[in-house]
Amino acid sequence: MSKYWEDETPEVITTDKNEIRVFNEAGKIQVFPKIGTGRGIGKGATIDLEAMGDKELTSFVRKIEEAVAMRVTRMCGEKENEG
Repeated sequence: MSKYWEDETPEVITTDKNEIRVFNEAGKIQVFPKIGTGRGIGKGATIDLEAMGDKELTSFVRKIEEAVAMRVTRMCGEKENEG
């Protein structure tokens, strides 16, 4: 049996602090912190969307949406305070 990371090229999102790899076909999301002065990646975690039931997946999506909305709200407030 082959590994999903060998069979699928992920979509990669890179930030100053994290690297996120999204494997759409496999239903997996990997999150790695960037560490050290060379900004290499450290030990990560995998979120297995395929292992979630409908309720868990709905709850997970809702929590991600809430966290993003909260961050956007903070960013808007920071920009208003700058101007």
